[in-house]
Amino acid sequence: MTDIYNEIKEAEYVKRINDILKDIWPNIIIFENLPIIPENAPPTPESAYIARKLAFEDIKDHQEKNTPIPIKDSWQHYWFKCCTSDKCDFIFKFLKSKGIDRENDLKKICSSESELFHALDNDAETKQF
Repeated sequence: MTDIYNEIKEAEYVKRINDILKDIWPNIIIFENLPIIPENAPPTPESAYIARKLAFEDIKDHQEKNTPIPIKDSWQHYWFKCCTSDKCDFIFKFLKSKGIDRENDLKKICSSESELFHALDNDAETKQF
């Protein structure tokens, strides 16, 4: 029996990520080889684990190319919503056994080094406030 968490952890390329997503996340939409950000909370701890990976790790486009695809800010926004929603409480109870801490993830997302922070900092609409 394969350990899905190890498969997710070892996946580096978007094609492999998409294959795993299709297996563990019902109704996930893949458009132009990239997963579309869902509107709902992750349905399972496994899908939450992969959403977290997309939020914090560089995912490469192709095996020949080592260029990360620019999706971290969008997935950090999604993961932030999950971290702050009581709909994800059951997920975080399980993910804690995998060494994932909700508060630490929020600190990473809110830090000035996060992709989301830089995306918001560069967004003209945000500067109006």
